[in-house]
Amino acid sequence: MIMRIKKKLLGLTLCFIACQPALISLDNGHFYRAPNFYGIQNRDVSDWFGRFDANYAYGSTRSGYDLNGHKTPLLNIHGNSYLLYLATGVPKLPSSSTYTTLLTNLLNQSQTNPTTGPTFGKLEFKGRFRTHEVNLDYRQNLVKGFFAEAHLPIRNVKISNISYVDKSPTTGPFTQSTPQWIQVKNNINTILNSYGIKNYGDSYDKTSVGDFSLLAGWQHTDTEEPEFLKYYSVALRLGILFPSGKKDDTSYAFSVPTGYNQHWGIPARFDLIVGPTDWLQIGGHAGVSFFFDKTYNRRMKTNSNQSGFIILGEGNAKVDKGTLWDLGTYVKFEKFIKGLSGFVGYSYSRNEHDELTAQNTSLFSDDVVNGDSKYQDWDMHTINLMLEYDFSTHMNDESFAPRINLHYNIPVAGKRVFTTDMFGGGFGLDIKWNF
Repeated sequence: MIMRIKKKLLGLTLCFIACQPALISLDNGHFYRAPNFYGIQNRDVSDWFGRFDANYAYGSTRSGYDLNGHKTPLLNIHGNSYLLYLATGVPKLPSSSTYTTLLTNLLNQSQTNPTTGPTFGKLEFKGRFRTHEVNLDYRQNLVKGFFAEAHLPIRNVKISNISYVDKSPTTGPFTQSTPQWIQVKNNINTILNSYGIKNYGDSYDKTSVGDFSLLAGWQHTDTEEPEFLKYYSVALRLGILFPSGKKDDTSYAFSVPTGYNQHWGIPARFDLIVGPTDWLQIGGHAGVSFFFDKTYNRRMKTNSNQSGFIILGEGNAKVDKGTLWDLGTYVKFEKFIKGLSGFVGYSYSRNEHDELTAQNTSLFSDDVVNGDSKYQDWDMHTINLMLEYDFSTHMNDESFAPRINLHYNIPVAGKRVFTTDMFGGGFGLDIKWNF
């Protein structure tokens, strides 16, 4: 019943947005999907010029890039889950003591046997990630090049079809068929449930807004100097990122946030646009987002050999979230057929590592906690493609002009990220207010 209500709400939201006036110059990078191009593509700095856009995109994948940049199953981007060490260092609980004792015994026996294969006790988790995403953007020019803009993402994220492959050897003293190991595998959920985690195969499905951004900026466009260009334009932006998104859910084995785990942020952006001719536009972009520290509940490693998404240890930690960088460049062919424009861009996103300081120092070591791949840096290289049609070429009324677009964002390389390409379209409206 709840799922049906969520789907109806998402459907109503999408229908509403589809009826609204798609600028794709504002976005927030996330490890689980390819971003839109971050930079400004519009050089109009007319006083009181407004630009309202909405775009929708869909993406799905079963793979990712691991810590070495190699393709891997979706839920294996942080490496195989070393289940033998899963309960090492965590408080023992009566409800799962039988199986955690089995794990301890298997660990001791296998590690003291010199012929044990290095993959014994490791599981490779697989799954499918899917997202529906809507981005609402509005830019309002003020006077003398100053402007304000806002960005609100709305997204549904889902991780499903979860399974694992036992990477343990098939021959030797400890194998996939070792009776105690089979008993542990058959009771993974019992262990997880004891530590407040749902069954590993439970799907995670969340619909929420992402983090809302509000920025102020200044842009200057020059059509006279230098003489070898038709125009150039530079823009600076600075703003606030509000923690309106939902954080990840530590009661699920696999989950993702819709924002930045409720950290406040300060985004800053610089853009440069040059026009060698009327129909050719070349642009560059650089941006950075700084985040404020926040203390909240985290799953944290209690042994350096633990790996993968599933960690039993849980406690509060002060999280110094890593800085997010974004760079990009593009070529745009403006109105080469009537109002049709084509766009080819490249985006690079990099999130520096998070630094955690656990409050329970008797259970957690900061060195061990911060050695977790989930808190290390990630990066993504993306190709951005777009076709846009501007209907102003067919209109005499200059007070407003609609636009439509199709866009496709393709991740082509990265580290610790999902390979979710995003395809969608949007509808926009340029408005010239008369005051």
